[in-house]
Amino acid sequence: MPGRFLGGRASDGGLRTMADESRVISVIAARESARKQGKPFCLEDYCAGDTDLFAAVQSAFRLLDGSTATDQQDRQTNPPTATARYEFKSMIGEGGMGQVWKAIDNQLDREVAVKLLTLRQSARNQVVGRFLREARLAGHLQHPAIVPVHDSGTLPDGRPFFVMKLVEGRTFASVLQTRDGSTMSLQRHLTTFEQVCLGVSYAHARGVIHRDLKPQNVMIGAYGEAVLSAI
Repeated sequence: MPGRFLGGRASDGGLRTMADESRVISVIAARESARKQGKPFCLEDYCAGDTDLFAAVQSAFRLLDGSTATDQQDRQTNPPTATARYEFKSMIGEGGMGQVWKAIDNQLDREVAVKLLTLRQSARNQVVGRFLREARLAGHLQHPAIVPVHDSGTLPDGRPFFVMKLVEGRTFASVLQTRDGSTMSLQRHLTTFEQVCLGVSYAHARGVIHRDLKPQNVMIGAYGEAVLSAI
């Protein structure tokens, strides 16, 4: 079965396409790491004569570098215009492609999380397609360790959005930073890890791969529940 990705584009080429995408992502990560450490970066060294990989990474670099200047202009800190059902309150997360807002579901009188694209990204058909695919894939996954998707729609300004359960708590990354090395602390972390593994196993059994799995994308709720973010 071809892999389908949470947080990325669908793959129609099987393992070969998945491997190629993984190599591009690895090179991008290597450049970012070199920048942070103030070290030189040579693309040719990472591509080792692979012209297809070189072209793909160059294209990705152009997209990333070209967006840097306009990211600040595109960043929206004021709440989006409310819809008939959802009233936006505060931003709780932001990435290169979109934002996550805390909102009120006026129909059911509850707080929810709403993920939406930035204004600039919503003008790109390919990005919108990936975003809607992510919403559909996440909407088909029903597991305690995966954030459920409740609804989807379009804002008055034309941007697509989807609505998720609001999970309030701490990221697994922040929890790990405060670990004390005790047996009890280790047991809690292993329990969290086990919950994440069960969620990932469930998604894999349905042909879905989460391509951004890391402690920062795992939320620990008020009662110790671990939930994978779809961001």
